[in-house]
Amino acid sequence: MATVELISQISDPHQFMAEIIANIMRDQQVRDNDLFQPLMRQFYRNILEASGVFIDPDIPLFANDTENPKLPPDFTFEPADQTAVRFFTNTPFLELFQSPLPFSLPTEQRFVRRRQSRLWRRIQEENEMTAKLITKAQMAKLIENGRKSQTAQRKGHNFDPMPVVKLFTPDAQATWLLTEVDPDTPDIAFGLCDLGLGFPELGSVSLAEIRSVRGKLGLPVERDRFFKANKPISEYATAAHAAGYIAA
Repeated sequence: MATVELISQISDPHQFMAEIIANIMRDQQVRDNDLFQPLMRQFYRNILEASGVFIDPDIPLFANDTENPKLPPDFTFEPADQTAVRFFTNTPFLELFQSPLPFSLPTEQRFVRRRQSRLWRRIQEENEMTAKLITKAQMAKLIENGRKSQTAQRKGHNFDPMPVVKLFTPDAQATWLLTEVDPDTPDIAFGLCDLGLGFPELGSVSLAEIRSVRGKLGLPVERDRFFKANKPISEYATAAHAAGYIAA
């Protein structure tokens, strides 16, 4: 019979960690006698580190530093078991959950796992394709602008950034000037879009759809390596509406 690590079966490590902490702290005797404090300190340290919060090793970290620890965001392209390992590192839970257990999947579940594996590979392939089209630095800036845009909308402010990247079809007249990416849905970008039909407009676009576009010769979309924005997207849009195409 095959074996499987218990940690690989944790589908939602965020909820799992929250339930563990809640169960420990729910016991009045545990709270009154400060039991499991080393374990709780390590849990909080792992949570904060996984959240990207800098922790000074010279400053003691206590469980009561924060009443509601910031759980890390869902890592869209990170398997749940990797997140779980980050949560339970340096605690007895990690060794416990990594212990091999006898395991046999029903036939129908095996097919589900295979489909999930294929989906995971497809996501990885799409990420690699996007990385070839948009650099990591540009993607980081697009996501940063996406967060700033969300903040501006909540406050009722106008957000008018400069384009971060220019994409185009070498054998057609399609052009995209992208300013931001939805932080919650990284495949959705926003910018000035021109499909070569004489009607450029500001709007959202799927990066997957951009990657699928082909011109007359079947050439894929490319990034303009020499493009450098010199004005906000609103000015590019005004000029493009007047000309009927994007001039950048």
